[in-house]
Amino acid sequence: MINIIVSLLNYIGNIGFLSKISSLKLFYHTIKSSIDIYGGDIETIEAISRKIWLPLLLLVIICGVTILLFGYYFLPLIILAVFIYFYPVIYTIIKKQEYLSKLNMEILPFAIILYLNTTLGRGLGDAFNDILQSSYFVELKKEFDAIRKYNLFLGESFMTAIQHRLKIIQGHAISMIYSIAISSQYTGVSISQRSIELLNRLMENMRESFTSYVARSSEIVEVMFSIFLLVPIIVIGFQGLSGGNNTVLLLVPLITSPALYLWISSSQPKLGHHIKISRVQAIALLGSFILLFIPLNILYRIVLEVIAIQIALYPSFSNQINQDKILRDLPKLLREISDYAKIGYSIRTSLERIDLRNVGLEKVTIKVINNIRKKIALGEEMRADDVSNDQIKLVFEILNILDKKGIEGVRVVQELSDLVESIILSRMKIQRELRTFTGLAIITPFLFWFATSSMSAISNFPTTTINLINLGYSLVLSALYSKIYRFSLLNPPLYIVVSIITLLLSFIPPGLIL
Repeated sequence: MINIIVSLLNYIGNIGFLSKISSLKLFYHTIKSSIDIYGGDIETIEAISRKIWLPLLLLVIICGVTILLFGYYFLPLIILAVFIYFYPVIYTIIKKQEYLSKLNMEILPFAIILYLNTTLGRGLGDAFNDILQSSYFVELKKEFDAIRKYNLFLGESFMTAIQHRLKIIQGHAISMIYSIAISSQYTGVSISQRSIELLNRLMENMRESFTSYVARSSEIVEVMFSIFLLVPIIVIGFQGLSGGNNTVLLLVPLITSPALYLWISSSQPKLGHHIKISRVQAIALLGSFILLFIPLNILYRIVLEVIAIQIALYPSFSNQINQDKILRDLPKLLREISDYAKIGYSIRTSLERIDLRNVGLEKVTIKVINNIRKKIALGEEMRADDVSNDQIKLVFEILNILDKKGIEGVRVVQELSDLVESIILSRMKIQRELRTFTGLAIITPFLFWFATSSMSAISNFPTTTINLINLGYSLVLSALYSKIYRFSLLNPPLYIVVSIITLLLSFIPPGLIL
């Protein structure tokens, strides 16, 4: 049956007139340029283009009949038909942007590897070969595959293939790396000198992105307060004058929260955080919903539910804190490795000989290093499999790469230490500057209680409704604040404190402040 449907879709898509007006035919160059960048397959897009015609024609007929029978209220259905028609174009553009976004996250660490290679008298080809055995550089491996295809199928040299790729992906950060490789060959400028200039430029761009994010976060907070504070005051005030109590209008700020979250996420520099939830935690989260059926006031039930959820999530929160501790310890660890390397030890041997307790490392860092030592004893690579932060994993990936180079790789561990310390200091600076949002999140329940309680005294909204709105607003704003300054929604202590404050404020009669 499925084969018959697929055959029918392909048959309709191959009709001469339809194939000539397909989005693939009309926007072929746009689609092809996107595919060239992310390394897709044009045959796949051609198959998609053929298969969309039947659902598209059926949807157009349905839209036409619906509009004729029920009027122009259903005119927006045409948007869906337009989306289906342009799906091949939209699909390839999204894939291209997704690829470039992921590739951008790998540029700085790859620039570090390139710089370390150039200090050893090596070049871009060696840097690409280094990442082939790594599990971290997924998108850069695709870049290298694209370059090797030019070598294999077009018979081009490595540098000619780089020039070919540069024309396709011009404007992206990776093009700067390709440019320095080409210019170093043809202008005689040292690739080592150009790579350190590139690395400094990327580091400066990173610091600028941190600085601009601090400024942008202030703008976001202003918008958040405008929505969450002014909307309820206006709604409660005007409905108090008119004698109404339309609760739905009070939900408008909550509806905007996903858009605010996306705004924050798109503005943030990536710090490599990942949330890990164990099976026990997942069971506890599901089991906590039984608290909603306890015969208590609904506000009490929701507060208990919030507290139970946050207690279940606390191990994940604690894990994130531990990841930050490990990250801050890395420069110390790298300096120790460098000191041992200077007297002739390899990176693996240096890691085994370091006296971890006298270095001043955190307990969680010592635990990770001890696990890596066990891997070394078994002849395995130095991978930090028990950490969830990408930046920590990256450092050990680079150490593995340097260790494979032997005595040459040992020489540049100090440079790696300096670079990692610079990145961590920039990261810590932005977190210090944003820490004031913690206090703002804690006073949020007081602001909402004062604003809504003073207005509710002259309106028809029940006290229970106002208390629930205060709790909802406070928790959502706390989550957004946490995303801003912790770069994560995970923040159990904050949510528990905010919930308890809101609950205590609910015991104060609204008329007390008038």
